[in-house]
Amino acid sequence: MTLLTGRGAVYTRIDDALARSGEMAMQAYCQETFSVGGVLLDSNGQELMLMHNNVVIERFTYDPTAHGERQLVDWYFEQIAAGVALPPAEEMTVVTSLDPCCMCTGALLRAGFKVIVGAFDRFSGINYNTEANYPSLTNEQRSRALANFSYPQATGESCFVRPATSAQPPMFFIDQATTDKTLALCESIFTTSLNSVQQQISNDLPPEALCDPATLPDDHPVVAALRAVYPQSLTYRAPSRGQPDVALANFMIPVIEQDRQRGGKGMLWRCWIYLAICCFACRAISASRQYKLPLCKLPVPGRSYVISCFFSKAKLYCLLLATVNMAPWCWRVGQTAVMKA
Repeated sequence: MTLLTGRGAVYTRIDDALARSGEMAMQAYCQETFSVGGVLLDSNGQELMLMHNNVVIERFTYDPTAHGERQLVDWYFEQIAAGVALPPAEEMTVVTSLDPCCMCTGALLRAGFKVIVGAFDRFSGINYNTEANYPSLTNEQRSRALANFSYPQATGESCFVRPATSAQPPMFFIDQATTDKTLALCESIFTTSLNSVQQQISNDLPPEALCDPATLPDDHPVVAALRAVYPQSLTYRAPSRGQPDVALANFMIPVIEQDRQRGGKGMLWRCWIYLAICCFACRAISASRQYKLPLCKLPVPGRSYVISCFFSKAKLYCLLLATVNMAPWCWRVGQTAVMKA
C-alpha cells in the first residue's frame, strides 16, 4: 500500500466545507459548464480531493457523465486500485454544492459514501421535493439515503434558511450548520449556469446533417474506436430512428450470456423489464458504475425495455453501438456522429 500525499485542510465546520465546494462550483462556472463542485473528505474531515462538473470543456461536450460526485467516486476507487491507503468508502464524505442527480446518487449509495448537500435541485436532484423522502428510490435505496445523505441546517435571515433534514452529518463536524450566504452561493451559481449550458450543449446540427458512422471506411479512427469496444458496432440499423425491431435481440442475447459467464447478472427483470448490459460484458467488476439510460422501446406490448451501459473515465459507449437511428441524440466527433446512448 502507498500513502496519499498532498492532503488538504481539515474541516470541522460544515459551512467551510460547503463554501469550498462552492468555490469549485465557481471554477466550473468559469469553465462554462454546469456550476457544481464537490470535496471528498476522509474519516477525520481532511480534504483528499476537489472536483467540479466537467460535462463541458472548452465549449465542447466532453463527457455527459462527468458530474462532480461521479468523478469523486471514480477517483476514490482508482486510488484504491492503485494501492493507496484510504479509509473504507463508508467512512468517506462527499460534500457537494448541489443535490446529486439519480446517476450520482446511485454511485454514491452503491459505494457507501456519506454525503453533505448544499443547495436543493428541484428539477434533477434526488431530493427534488426537498422533503428528504426520496420518492424516486427503491425502499432499500431510500433507507441508505436516509442514513447517509445530510441536508444541514442553514441559518440566517433570508429565504435561503432551512432546517436540517435526513441523516445526521459526520461527527467530526463540530459545527453542523451552514449559512444562508453559502447556500445562496451554491444555488445561485448553479442556476446562473443552467440555461446557458443547456442551450449550448443542446444545439447541434439536425440529424440529417450528421454523418452516419456506418458509412465510414473500416480503417476510419471512429470506426476503429467503436469496434475496439464492441466488435459488432455499426452492423445493425434500426428500421426507424429510436425504434429498433426484434433483430436487436440477436446482438443482445449473446452479450447477456457472456456477462453471466463472467460473473454478472446479465439481465435484471423488474416490473418494466430492465435489460442491464455493460460495455465489456463484465458487469460484476464495477457495479457502482451502472447507470440506466432510457434508450428505446422494443415492440413488446405493455413492456418498456431500458438498456444500460457502463462508463469508463471520459468515454461513454453503448454496447450495442449501431447507427444514429438507434438513439435520439448524438455526439459529434469532427463531422462524424457517434451515438451516445
